[in-house]
Amino acid sequence: MAAPGVLFAWESVLRTDTPTHRENLRAVMREAAELERTVSSALQRAGEYCRALEAAAAARRALQSSLLEAVESAPGGPPVALGGVASAFEQMGVADEMQRQQVINLLVDPLRGLLDNPKGISSCGRLCAAYGTVSSDFSDALGEYLSLEGDGASAVAARAHAKSTAMATAKMASAVGSSL
Repeated sequence: MAAPGVLFAWESVLRTDTPTHRENLRAVMREAAELERTVSSALQRAGEYCRALEAAAAARRALQSSLLEAVESAPGGPPVALGGVASAFEQMGVADEMQRQQVINLLVDPLRGLLDNPKGISSCGRLCAAYGTVSSDFSDALGEYLSLEGDGASAVAARAHAKSTAMATAKMASAVGSSL
């Protein structure tokens, strides 16, 4: 007869590891894959936006240079005070850099963190597959243990082996669960 703790564990596994649970797990995996694609796309667009900001800043600097050159080369001297124009372009440059830094700090870095984090959305598929394998192995080992009968030395050894296999698999499942 199986120990009450082992029987309880077996019944718990059977209650939770159902076709509905497996389907829910597959649905979560699909949602995580879609989220990963969406985050990757958003990250790509944020990178394009940062490059566009850098190109706009380069165009502004070229405009500043051309405008200042035109003002300085005007016949009879500069018609406007250059200090105010240079100051305005400097302020625009600071604003451009602040906007670029905000995009990086508020969009790019958090999105990249979602993808690069070992416990982030990119690892969901790997963890779900590991869970499925460990769950199946645990069910098999526990089923083998519960199916063994007899009182001889070989039956005791077989039960001990099956029990240790089930316990080792349960520890692996715990390790997979703790990595979530």
